[in-house]
Amino acid sequence: MFMDGLIVAAGRSERMGGLYKMALDLGKYTVIENTVAGMAAVCSRVIVVSGFNADKLQEILQGYKEVEIVFNPNYNEGMYSSIKTGLKQISSSRFFCLPGDYPLIDEGVYQAMLEVEADIVIPTYQGQAGHPVLFKHKFIEKILTQECYTNLRQFIANHDPTYVEVDCPGILMDIDNLEDYRLAQAMMRSKLGKGQ
Repeated sequence: MFMDGLIVAAGRSERMGGLYKMALDLGKYTVIENTVAGMAAVCSRVIVVSGFNADKLQEILQGYKEVEIVFNPNYNEGMYSSIKTGLKQISSSRFFCLPGDYPLIDEGVYQAMLEVEADIVIPTYQGQAGHPVLFKHKFIEKILTQECYTNLRQFIANHDPTYVEVDCPGILMDIDNLEDYRLAQAMMRSKLGKGQ
């Protein structure tokens, strides 16, 4: 079954002390490579939206045949603008959507979500909602045209999502600052130590 995934990696990493977080090492690969790898395990195509530091992102991901990079010239307008840029490329009946700074999501999370037949599926860990989000294609036109929403969270809240509990703390682990990065490094070391 053909499946698209959308990863938004266009932001400026403003809280990272001058570091570009997508290019930071995490285990054997970079943050964005780990994010892509988790999604690519179940998606035929991974659409990555670039913006800030687009050339560096292209350089990192150029060897990944399942990755298609789309540039958002309006990335300064925020993540919702970049999501909309990526949605225009989606062709599968369902698709995943994920920020690029969630590098610790296991393949099993995606598999568990795909088993749920619902319009919008969100994973939870110990009852707390995380990422990615699985959408049906029918929502793309609404997201692109309905101007009453300023972010995806508002849209989801208005469209009755279904939640599925998973055993993966990585669904809650985004890298917003250096403290998050250090925690992600520790989690990755633990994961690699267990041979996962």
